[in-house]
Amino acid sequence: MEKIVIFDIDGTLCTISEERQKLIETKDWDQFHRLGEYEKVIEPVRLLLYLFKEEATIVISTGRPDRYRMMTTSWLRDNGIQYNVLAMRPNHDFRPSYEVKERIADYYNTVDTEIIAVEDRQQDIDMYLSKGFTVIKIKGGQIESKCFS
Repeated sequence: MEKIVIFDIDGTLCTISEERQKLIETKDWDQFHRLGEYEKVIEPVRLLLYLFKEEATIVISTGRPDRYRMMTTSWLRDNGIQYNVLAMRPNHDFRPSYEVKERIADYYNTVDTEIIAVEDRQQDIDMYLSKGFTVIKIKGGQIESKCFS
């Protein structure tokens, strides 16, 4: 059975600074994404990814628009994050992140695949659980819990 582990970026693999938190409240998404290149990696989550890397396909699934792909791949490389696939939101797609990520999850969800999602946002967690995936919930930069559907 193939194993796929899906990791979110913002709030999961990297911090969300106070400045970026304010941008969420004002919905200034372009500035929010631009400042993502300055965020710090969350070490326990990077270690978790490293542990899964030997036995699973690593998919980075993010709500960041594709126009930030170069910046995002640079950030991942600079922080030593190895992955197999980087799945990003299409440009000009303004659906909620759980809808964007659901399409990505459905692409990988086959009968002979075990999927684990590592995520911080409750809407996204609920979507993954509704599909029967195991979810590792990240809160405040730490692994909070492992959830099953």
